[in-house]
Amino acid sequence: MKNAVLLLASVAALVAAPVAAAHVTANPSTGAAGSFAMIAFRVPHGCEESPTTSLTIQIPAGVVSVSPQAVPGWTVTTKEGTLPEPVESEEETITEGVTEVTWSGGSLSPHQFTDFGLSLKLPDTPDETVYFPAIQRCKQGVTRWIEIPVEGQPEPDAPAPGVELTASTGDEHGAGTDAEAAEGETETTAAEESSDDELSGAEMAAVGMGAGGLVAGVAGLVVALRRRPRT
Repeated sequence: MKNAVLLLASVAALVAAPVAAAHVTANPSTGAAGSFAMIAFRVPHGCEESPTTSLTIQIPAGVVSVSPQAVPGWTVTTKEGTLPEPVESEEETITEGVTEVTWSGGSLSPHQFTDFGLSLKLPDTPDETVYFPAIQRCKQGVTRWIEIPVEGQPEPDAPAPGVELTASTGDEHGAGTDAEAAEGETETTAAEESSDDELSGAEMAAVGMGAGGLVAGVAGLVVALRRRPRT
């Protein structure tokens, strides 16, 4: 009997686990502090059996240069205003910007998922997690994913999507990747080789012209000698 109870408990845990984990998440969930990034907010289900009709993402302090992704079938609107905290950049102090983004007008089945993306610049605060409160509205019902997890405590029922900030990579301005750099190096090498080939061709042409001139000179000398009157 005891074994049967344990088995039932294990099965219940397995069934409940996907439900508990099926909240709105940020993908990727990590990013370099102070870098530009593309974060997709994934809606994995509706409000129980009701389809999702809108998603609102609130922009936290320190996040700037926000640009929303166009999602087919959805209308995107942004709310701008004074930022919660000024953000210092190399050129200026930023005090105004996007504070909220909403996708609406679509209909996402409760049994399907989709991503709503934001291009943005993350705060330059490594070893911290920045949270994006999200409000999911459905045809019937609403879920507010706005609870901030507390270290050492159980995960809340409706946690806000979060991005963990890692140490800066030094590539804060979206410089090319290693692959792009390698591609550029390959193109440069190919151009240099092409230039070398062209130079060699020019040299060969010059040699050919010189040889042709020498042959013509010899031929002229032979003709002249033949025409010279005999003594």
